[in-house]
Amino acid sequence: MNRQTIFKSLAKHYDLLYSWKDYKKEVGTIRELIRAHKKSPGNDLLEVACGTGKHAELLQNDFSIVATDLNEDMLRIARARCKRVSFVRADMANLELGRQFDVVLCLFSSIGYVRTRARLRKTLFNFARHLKCGGVAIIEPWWTKGNYKPGAISMTTVGDEDIKVFVKPVDGKRIDPLDLVRWCEGHLAYFQIPRYIELVDALPLTPTERIRKDQLSASVATCFDLERSGYRGRRS
Repeated sequence: MNRQTIFKSLAKHYDLLYSWKDYKKEVGTIRELIRAHKKSPGNDLLEVACGTGKHAELLQNDFSIVATDLNEDMLRIARARCKRVSFVRADMANLELGRQFDVVLCLFSSIGYVRTRARLRKTLFNFARHLKCGGVAIIEPWWTKGNYKPGAISMTTVGDEDIKVFVKPVDGKRIDPLDLVRWCEGHLAYFQIPRYIELVDALPLTPTERIRKDQLSASVATCFDLERSGYRGRRS
């Protein structure tokens, strides 16, 4: 399974899902970090895992940019957005562009998708190989020690409120969907509480153990339906 397909269906919704991000503020911080730490004289910038190009769009007038991503659908959107940026489809763990840059960026927790320590080492080595002497690499982590909260969960949603969740119970355990709804009421915003719950024996996974969302059924015919259950809670 090519990991590019993980976000294939997500690309067209990506900017809407993350419309809360303040890209202008983030780019302002990036510029400050570059000014404070870059010692090389050039203006060449490499953005790894650029997504739909929202950061590159705001940086393209200040730098000569090459941007990479594994997902061709993301790159298609980015190319339409950033006319002054060169885009290359590439996996950060196997990056080989044959040149060096004054700045290397890997933002919005994209580094987390390398998954393993071995791939992380390869990726960081690749960043170093592509960095000029005196250049600066800026890597934004998935979580920092300061904002990681054990046991906390999060969810990003867009569109209507008829959320469907898939639940794989621990072997030998049984789950009452209403118990799950009550738990969600205590931990999530009301609009994130699922309407539909489907209990499954297994979740379809990629070789790197990410969930194959494209193989999850959109059908709700046999699911638990909160609105039809008669339960009146926060979502109601």
